[in-house]
Amino acid sequence: MDGSLKDLVKVRRHLINLLLMVFFWSSSSFGLYLVSIGMKNNPGDFFWNNLIVGLSDMPVALLGGWLYHKFGLKVVMFSFFIVSLLGSISVIIFS
Repeated sequence: MDGSLKDLVKVRRHLINLLLMVFFWSSSSFGLYLVSIGMKNNPGDFFWNNLIVGLSDMPVALLGGWLYHKFGLKVVMFSFFIVSLLGSISVIIFS
């Protein structure tokens, strides 16, 4: 193996990991852009709302990286999934 793109296709495990990574990256990017588009429906100034969302994303990214190094990928991904699930359920119930 020399680290080429051909190696990603040749080794089945690498191909599966690549496809999963692309899927998760696409779905999380779509979710982030969907939140950004939905900001226009919130009361208040559109630009200030987007600034606050953008600034709040930085500490969450740092916290996620720290938790990943401390507890591992499976625990952190499962925990963040549960938090997002509870947030989604609360939006459905209280809206």
